Amino acid sequence: MLIAIRGVLALVGLLLVLSGCTSKEETWRGIVESDLITLNTSLNRLESHLDQGRIRNAQLMGVYAASMREQNPDMASVIAIMELEATSKGALFHGLQERYNDLKAKAPALILQGERGVNAIGGEIDALTAAVSSKNFGEALADPLNVLADMSEGSLPRVDAMSKAESLQANAAEDFGSASSMVGNPNYGSWQQQSNGTSFWAFYGQYRLMSDLLFGPVYYNRWAQNRDYSYYGSRGYNNYSSPGQKSAESKRFNQTKKKFASQGKRFNSPYAKSTQQTRGGRRASGFSQVTKSPAKGSTSGSNRYSSRYKTSAFSNTRSRNNNSYNSRNTTSSRSYSGGGK
Repeated sequence: MLIAIRGVLALVGLLLVLSGCTSKEETWRGIVESDLITLNTSLNRLESHLDQGRIRNAQLMGVYAASMREQNPDMASVIAIMELEATSKGALFHGLQERYNDLKAKAPALILQGERGVNAIGGEIDALTAAVSSKNFGEALADPLNVLADMSEGSLPRVDAMSKAESLQANAAEDFGSASSMVGNPNYGSWQQQSNGTSFWAFYGQYRLMSDLLFGPVYYNRWAQNRDYSYYGSRGYNNYSSPGQKSAESKRFNQTKKKFASQGKRFNSPYAKSTQQTRGGRRASGFSQVTKSPAKGSTSGSNRYSSRYKTSAFSNTRSRNNNSYNSRNTTSSRSYSGGGK
């Protein structure tokens, strides 16, 4: 009889535990589904702003492109590729769409992993929320804009950066060519490993024309230690890299670091290098980066998931799930633990 009672109590306890887990997963699922809807709305808003020409640097791209076509008509193909980046058809925007779709597809499986999985979802939502803001996306367009500026050999000013000569000197950087600001950005190319273990930069598909703007092959080891300022390399790495891209970069860095260590040398991550954007903390050009939008959702992101998705957070009411992404102005520095592009 006593054994039977103990068995019943154990079964009841197990059912309570399972009920608690199910309730927790349902709560997580509700939060994730709600926030994915919000993120999709922000992504669509960015697409609309680009299509309507409401982002200042997207407008400026047209001005720079027109000037360069007159100055150097032989480079019309490259100019057209850079101009495309200021639209929703560019690689930068397309990369954000792919990451959103990838996250949406993998979210159900990640939720089943428990707290670690949902915090991974939160980290990627943080990064994407920052990336799709009109302000940050507009600033990210400075990299392709500065390709055109460097192609003009000074007739067009760089945007949100010092002049090329000043920047190279201030950052103790090497000039890899006019397309330097695009090197390392996985939206446009990737590092290809050779049989000897070294890696060189290769642009994707239509962006291969950008290789003509480099002074020969750019090798990872050399670039990492001598790169100049770029928005992606110095400010946008976390928000404009997919989880898979971050994982690949981490692996590449660790392999290179180990190789250098075997030779008694030190190797630092290219994203650990401190580079100056401007002198004296002022913008280097007179161009405003983004038009002021009356629409919401153009903040720099949020790190609220660090507490929102933790188990202890669910002692609070469900009303917390309706907090707006606009309530914070800080960006996340976490990586997404799941798979990715």
